[in-house]
Amino acid sequence: MIPVHVLANMASRPWLMEPNWFRVALNIVSRDSPNAGLNGEFAQKIEKRALSLGDGKAKDLKFVEKRGNIGILNIRGPIVRYAGMMELSADIRSLETYAQEFKALEEDPSVETIVLNIDSPGGEASGIAEFATYIRNSPKKVVAFVDELAASAGYWIASAASEIYATSTAFVGSIGVVFTVVDDKEKLKKEGIKKVEIVSVQSPKKRPDVTSEEGQAQIQVWANDLADKFIKAVARYRGVSEDFVLNNFGQGDLLIAEKAKDVGMINGISTFEGLIKKFTKKGVTMPQANANVNADQDVTITAESVKEKYPEAYEQIFKAGAEAERKRIEEIENLGQFTGYEELVKEMKFDGKSTAEMVELAVFRAEREKKQKIGEDYSKDGAKAAALLAEAGVGVAEAQTQVKEPKKDSPLLKAAAKLKIGGK
Repeated sequence: MIPVHVLANMASRPWLMEPNWFRVALNIVSRDSPNAGLNGEFAQKIEKRALSLGDGKAKDLKFVEKRGNIGILNIRGPIVRYAGMMELSADIRSLETYAQEFKALEEDPSVETIVLNIDSPGGEASGIAEFATYIRNSPKKVVAFVDELAASAGYWIASAASEIYATSTAFVGSIGVVFTVVDDKEKLKKEGIKKVEIVSVQSPKKRPDVTSEEGQAQIQVWANDLADKFIKAVARYRGVSEDFVLNNFGQGDLLIAEKAKDVGMINGISTFEGLIKKFTKKGVTMPQANANVNADQDVTITAESVKEKYPEAYEQIFKAGAEAERKRIEEIENLGQFTGYEELVKEMKFDGKSTAEMVELAVFRAEREKKQKIGEDYSKDGAKAAALLAEAGVGVAEAQTQVKEPKKDSPLLKAAAKLKIGGK
């Protein structure tokens, strides 16, 4: 039995989560069996997944791992916004914690690429858009890997990465929003509890009656508005139109990796190790400083100590570093001229860390933002011009004629003058 306070807590907020997993989350936070109330097939899948980890328990993965120049952020299970609110077990993690760990990877100078290792059914909607925006604006390359599932909020986060890869058996999607509302009137009635709410007359919609069509319609608007934000974000991140997302990205369903790749929801299919290998930077192997040092003993190695004890190795490392830096700058210069973005390219070229790929991405983002701004300005001016033409009684055909052969007293020119478009 799921306690009323747990239901009330989870029902008070919107969720971006695959439905079966929402039930699992309810069971977890109520300390019930994770499989309670689930359909048989899904319950068996959860049980097999736990047993496949060896001891029948959920794997206690670290939030962050490092592999060479790659920082890995493991995003696992249902997601809530704040630590401490519902982060009660190893099965649920908070967005607050993920954001802190992601920031730490961004600030780590040894990390060049961040991999989001995702296996999540989604979670609480609050904060997901902000976290995705933070990921998208990261100065470092961010790649998402879907281990088994990136559903709803999990896919929103994945879509913010520059590239998405998944295992061949992974599922992605479930784009949409769910408001779960609990009608506890009958339960309270049986328990002899009568609840009275007094709502200010100025706020008739503050407490929608979920049992009425009007109340459900009001909550439906909430869900639709949030889903629009979700769809717009995915379309922007994946470089497609909103209509394309609506028609091809599952309409709330999950797509297996191959189908997801066909429609552009992911970039490719890969194993995790294959992905790590793809983005691992080849480095110089350091010679062992002391063969007698205990493996568990902390050893401090400085550039000066290496130069003193191993001058040849130091020279090798120095040359390799210089060559790598020369090659990095050369690759950026080979990109060609980015008119209008010379200062941005110059700054990144000499920061000692930005790759050619990162420069291209930065220019692409800047250009996209510029075009969006221009598009918004054109849209506003276009609407304004249309209103002025309508006011002046000028039809489309007449306007087109006057554009080619404008008359001095043309209403079109008067409208353009008001908008300060063309003319003298």
